[in-house]
Amino acid sequence: MKTINEKAQEAIEDFEDKIKSMVTGIFKKDGKFEPTVFMLVVRDGQLAVGIIPDIGKLFDTDEGKELAAHLIRKINEELKPIALAFASEGWCLKKNKDEVDDDGKFEGARPSEHPDREEILFVTLETHDKCAAIHWDIVRTIVPDGELIEKLAQPWSKKGDHYAGRFSNLLTDNYGELAQLSDELIKNNKN
Repeated sequence: MKTINEKAQEAIEDFEDKIKSMVTGIFKKDGKFEPTVFMLVVRDGQLAVGIIPDIGKLFDTDEGKELAAHLIRKINEELKPIALAFASEGWCLKKNKDEVDDDGKFEGARPSEHPDREEILFVTLETHDKCAAIHWDIVRTIVPDGELIEKLAQPWSKKGDHYAGRFSNLLTDNYGELAQLSDELIKNNKN
């Protein structure tokens, strides 16, 4: 018999696989992917995937992006997801470690404004205490709508200072009913 933690981990891994498949499938079909948030929630005792659609409409300005991040955090308070995934197209800039300042930030133009930028499709995943990421390079010269080439997969790891940005740490509270029940059982077993 599986423990609650094993069941929760299995559900999160299944969520990750479904999101990666859905995101790449939509991109391959449409040749683009609008920013979207997916949440793994418990409803009526069953796991379900919730989606925040059309959030991409807010991404035209920095103020809109800040508003989107704020709205996602507010929706988390209401829906209380176990896990969350943020997926979008974006720009990536590869830099050497010597081009990073003492705070771990790249100097110079933002990736979206840099002439050496590369277009990517990415998914970041997180629970209240862990995160993971994957990105694919988008190559538009091979296929008009773009071909995806998987480039980076960051396995699940504990959240820390290395995980920063406007759309990171969107899920900071341990809302998951399975996780809360697990925490409660652990506390009771220690007494």
